Amino acid sequence: MLSVGMARRGAFGSLLLATLLQCQQFVTGVALDALRGGLLRSLEGDTRVAIDEGPPSNAVTRAECNWLSKSILASEDAPCVSVLLAANASACVCNIKLPRNMKPMPDTFSSPAHIWIDNDAGFTTFAPVATLAPPVDPRAAVVVVENAPRCPFSTNCTETRTPGCVGFDTFGFRSVHMGAFTSNAGHFNTISCRYTLDADGKFQVPPKVQQMLVKMAN
Repeated sequence: MLSVGMARRGAFGSLLLATLLQCQQFVTGVALDALRGGLLRSLEGDTRVAIDEGPPSNAVTRAECNWLSKSILASEDAPCVSVLLAANASACVCNIKLPRNMKPMPDTFSSPAHIWIDNDAGFTTFAPVATLAPPVDPRAAVVVVENAPRCPFSTNCTETRTPGCVGFDTFGFRSVHMGAFTSNAGHFNTISCRYTLDADGKFQVPPKVQQMLVKMAN
């Protein structure tokens, strides 16, 4: 009985090995055919091969980013550089020195593995644990309140429809994004803001900003 069982196992193992070898040969053949076909289509000038179209014709320029830099009122100059993000988007990236009442802080509550699960209404829960009263700072009357940093012109005036509003969309940008916290940003108290311009967008200096720059120049 033992010898018969071992023989059956040996036959099954041989059959499994032969099947795996056949599958490997089939997969290898298919991959070679696909690679050979792709090379032939590339040599023959297949129109489906991706072609780099280059930067957009109306990408934001260095001079336009300089106008944006002049429009930002800060304690120090806010240098802005033009960056090509993709074939259909460009941006002005500005490094801005924050005032003393603004401090960049890391997002310590962010967790990429966090999954929020709502409790069912019928579940029995316990009362929250009582906490101590918040401490009182005796210097609160004289200490400057710190504000969360935000990028200049971060308002979407198209949505707010506020008269006289000047936001990133007023300059022609699609969006504005503040860079994540870094140790250098915390040490130098700076933030990095990216103003993105679409391929069909057009940069312009708002009339209100033009008037301000004229008054500052005089």
